[in-house]
Amino acid sequence: DGNSTLIGNVKIQLGEFTIDAPRVFIDSNKEGKPEKARFENGVVLDSEKLSIQTPRMELDVESSILKCFADDTALVQTDIYGKSPASIFSTYQEIDLAKGFARASAAPTLLNKDINDVQALEQIKFISKDVNIRANAMELEFKNDNDIQYVNFLTNVVALTDTQRIESQELLYFPELDMMKAYDDVKVLYLKNDSPNYLFADALIYEKPKHVLSVFSRGIDRYAEIHSDDIYGKARQILVNIAKDNSIESAILTGNAYAQHKDKSVVAYEILFDVKKKQLYALSLN
Repeated sequence: DGNSTLIGNVKIQLGEFTIDAPRVFIDSNKEGKPEKARFENGVVLDSEKLSIQTPRMELDVESSILKCFADDTALVQTDIYGKSPASIFSTYQEIDLAKGFARASAAPTLLNKDINDVQALEQIKFISKDVNIRANAMELEFKNDNDIQYVNFLTNVVALTDTQRIESQELLYFPELDMMKAYDDVKVLYLKNDSPNYLFADALIYEKPKHVLSVFSRGIDRYAEIHSDDIYGKARQILVNIAKDNSIESAILTGNAYAQHKDKSVVAYEILFDVKKKQLYALSLN
């Protein structure tokens, strides 16, 4: 029937990729050409740009799409090399080798749990030297030079850096630019020298090389908020300036701005909040 079963130290070369597995099943089409391959019992894919370790893998030969599945003993692990090295752990991963596009998703860890139950999900983990991110789903695109173009995290996203914890429902990460964009129910804890600052908004843009973090409202009646010790402020947009030591230096509240320090408050179009001095200045009155 044109199908094959290979057992014992199987190695398959697919372009620049080498796939090793103890057992491989190859299914052929009516013309006798291979159309699907199934790798089982612990699989390793290796190349110069990435490597994958997975309990089970499926390959669509014509489309060059790999599907990787975890089991009860091990997650799928992908290690990405290049300018922005990172590791991805998940229960399912899919990679289009031809187009340089990948996705991963979480799956219930217990069969008797509903897939919508967050507690039953083994979340995706994206680990790099600058940030650790977990989420329920992820999409990733490579550039032509095999470095990461962007990573898009979806649903119940949590990103951790040395000074920040960012929560949202969607987060775009650009490793080479060291930039993040977060959307929907954004919550930020910025902690430096045991001095917590909290921000809440519809959206966030964080550009680490520019030392700027901006949170803003996407709706007419919604506000971005900042909480710091005895100071509370809200506005359409809050621009946070970060010092070289990664502490918050100041925040500028713009658009229907309101700020309160203990029993005193300021209303203006634009307000400057000096975080270190705990002082408020009205820059532009309504």
